[in-house]
Order: sequence, then C-alpha cells, then structure tokens
Amino acid sequence: MNSKTVSVIKKSKWVKGSGMLPSRVVVWHRKGDDSYITHVEVKNENNTLSFIWGHYDMTRAGAEKDFVRRVKSL
Repeated sequence: MNSKTVSVIKKSKWVKGSGMLPSRVVVWHRKGDDSYITHVEVKNENNTLSFIWGHYDMTRAGAEKDFVRRVKSL
C-alpha cells in the first residue's frame, strides 16, 4: 500500500495454519476519502507480502467489526 495515502490502524498477530502461508488481518485508513479497508496480508515463501481478500470503503466501526470477524476465521 502507498504509505502516503493510507495508514495502518490495526494488525493481528501472524498465524500459520497447517499447509498455509503466514497471514494476518490488517485495517487501513484511506486518508483521501476518510474510509477504511481490511485485507488479509500474506507472507510469501520469498518473504514478500501480498494483500488479498480486501473489503473497501467502510466506516471505522465497520472495519473494526470486519477485523474481529476475519481474525477469528484465520
């Protein structure tokens, strides 16, 4: 993510399930339109990061609720 347009609000602990890459849930604040985003962040085998399954254009309350739900599903 471009650090000039978004900032990280919250991150879960890294989780590594059997046969899975390490992953965690991240909440971002997008400054331009004051919206919030959640992603699952994955640490790839070559140590690069990927962001998958994004939910966009949420309120802070909605993003925090989504964060809790997604952390439970990791």
